[in-house]
Amino acid sequence: MNKDCRIRQLCATHRFRFSCNGTSEQEIKNAVEAHTPKKDDEALGALKAHIEKRVMEAEIGVSTTTAVHLLMLQGMKDMSSMLAKSFFDRPTLIVASELLGKFLVRRFEGGQTRALMILETEAYDGPHDRASHASRGRTPRNEVMFGPAGIWYVYLVYGMHHMLNVVTGPEGYPAAVLIRALAGVSGPGRLTRELEVHRVLNARPASRVSGLWIEDRGVLIPRSKIAKAPRVGVDYAGPLWSAKPWRFMLESGYAASLSAPSRQR
Repeated sequence: MNKDCRIRQLCATHRFRFSCNGTSEQEIKNAVEAHTPKKDDEALGALKAHIEKRVMEAEIGVSTTTAVHLLMLQGMKDMSSMLAKSFFDRPTLIVASELLGKFLVRRFEGGQTRALMILETEAYDGPHDRASHASRGRTPRNEVMFGPAGIWYVYLVYGMHHMLNVVTGPEGYPAAVLIRALAGVSGPGRLTRELEVHRVLNARPASRVSGLWIEDRGVLIPRSKIAKAPRVGVDYAGPLWSAKPWRFMLESGYAASLSAPSRQR
């Protein structure tokens, strides 16, 4: 039996259809495949066994699709992993949208870590984007935007607020995604203060090496739950570029249902 068949079996465990909470069976299938290492049949088997065991223990009935959906998410959450460079080395708008539901993780000097779900992002895409720093050409300040995907672009505004961005797309193409809000922390300046993000992280990799990275913990975000709007504070870019719907947010009610307390350890 090939991997695709195993994934289909996962989706159909105990004949449940995963259509609850706006999440389709196909989205569940895609998520399982995305969160399972290639050729890792053992991982797929472990996830299937985990769900079956929990279903049996709780004596869950066929009608309780929501409960099984949550078990599926919990099983994939155990497979959480740090996002690799390949995740960021894609079109900026796709990265900005798919960062929703991921977790920004900060390791502090004392060794403790804190993880908060990303709820809002903004995309800045290419030299022609009048709202982007790169529209002014290559400068010492925006040099990092032209670098490889998956590194941090941190800059200061108004002399007091640090803005946290992650570089996207191919090297030499200036693009980045601004992280605007996290679970429990609204506003790009507030979140950098909360997580002690400073200019020292500029041009550093979004990985454990730098102490700041992003993890995929298996949270599924249906497209119907993502709202789009113009970017904030970019009127200087002119009517065309300031109106681009390149700000991505989780719908407030849905975000509240997903947001969990930050994790420290």
